[in-house]
Amino acid sequence: RDQIQHFHREGGGVEKRVEHRGYTRAYFRSASFFALLHAQSGEEGADTTAELLYRRGLALLGTIPKLHAGEHPSRVPAMSNLAHLLRLRGNAEEAAAMYQEAMRLDPGAQEVAYNYGVLCFDVMEDFPTAHRLFLNVSFFVF
Repeated sequence: RDQIQHFHREGGGVEKRVEHRGYTRAYFRSASFFALLHAQSGEEGADTTAELLYRRGLALLGTIPKLHAGEHPSRVPAMSNLAHLLRLRGNAEEAAAMYQEAMRLDPGAQEVAYNYGVLCFDVMEDFPTAHRLFLNVSFFVF
């Protein structure tokens, strides 16, 4: 937190942006670890920890001035992973909103569209939206 405040006081700079991107990458890698731990072992609380780390990493990206969505390659995959965690935890509405935002940031993200389609089909029973999303996905999962 002190480094974020220092970043803003000093007006930001390339060095500080790189530093913040490193922290963000660490949050996303840690979140992926806890999500995997929960999926493989059912470790109590690992899914909550993963959600918290994804949220912190995404919030940290928001502190970098003039950082556009496409400038950080981890943003959309992290949003998709967080949406998947939210879906598993029974929060379909927030998961849908996260998928929609990820698709807005990267309209060509095929995996995000597919996962959002699965959410719409399996959980929300929004078949027209699922159908539209699946029609736009150019790969198949067997």
